[in-house]
Amino acid sequence: MNTLNTIEDFLRVVREDAEIRAAVRRELLTDELLALPERVSALMKSFEAHREITNQHKEDTDRRFDIVINRLDGQDETLRQHKEDTDRRFDIVINRLDTQKEDTDRRFDIVINRLDTQKEDTDRQFGIVVNRLDRQHDMYRRQHDDLGRFRGNYAISAARNSDGEIAGLFARLRGMGRMLQVRRLGKEERDAMLNDNLDAVESLALRDSVWLGFPRADIIAEVMDRRNPGPGFYIAVEASYTVGIEDVLRATNHARILRRVTGQDAYAVVAGVRMGPSVEDGAFDDIERFAAEDDEDTAFWYQINEDDLEPPDPC
Repeated sequence: MNTLNTIEDFLRVVREDAEIRAAVRRELLTDELLALPERVSALMKSFEAHREITNQHKEDTDRRFDIVINRLDGQDETLRQHKEDTDRRFDIVINRLDTQKEDTDRRFDIVINRLDTQKEDTDRQFGIVVNRLDRQHDMYRRQHDDLGRFRGNYAISAARNSDGEIAGLFARLRGMGRMLQVRRLGKEERDAMLNDNLDAVESLALRDSVWLGFPRADIIAEVMDRRNPGPGFYIAVEASYTVGIEDVLRATNHARILRRVTGQDAYAVVAGVRMGPSVEDGAFDDIERFAAEDDEDTAFWYQINEDDLEPPDPC
């Protein structure tokens, strides 16, 4: 079954399918025009019959005229006039046929012009629809981007509200007590970490973006046991509504920096409602498996409950 999307599709089907072409003619042409080919055919048959009769008559006439000419040499002028009259009548018949052909061609031209006009109008209307769809697509894309930013901010807020729970998961894994203290490092303290350890951090050969990204990380926190104030550990958390590979790269790079400049354990964590397909084997939702792998290129995925998403606190 042919699918008609454009006027060219319609015209192509009309040209290729005789039944459809006949149906279109019945819809567009008058009964007189539809009957015209048969009338012309009948006229041509009549003309051929008439011409045959005329030819026979001419031969008979010629033969008789030959007899007459032989007998009446003085009748040449009469014969010439009769020939001219016969030629004139044939010219009248031919002119009428030519006139009918021109009229038929003119009507077909009118039909074709109307189809072309309809095609132009259809193309113009399609253009209007396409422009509207493009504007709607741009609007939906902007809304999607805005929604993504809102979701990202909500995810960061939810992760910060859950930093104690995240720290507790690693503390239990390490056999620490339940009297934990979670201290978030501010931007100035993170900048100081970099400034005081430039060579050490540079030796890690990380991406240039870490110099700006580490001070602006979603969460950099130190976790300690209140009863045993000895060395604890750090968590580097990156949060998104849908966790992607960039979140994993940022979290693992920040954890590397913490291990290098503090000499203590640091764990890379990505927090989000769901994990995107790009992450693949870059994150584990099982903390024991994550610890057993002991792979600096992977992170632990802390799943945020979508019901816990709230706007971040105003600055």
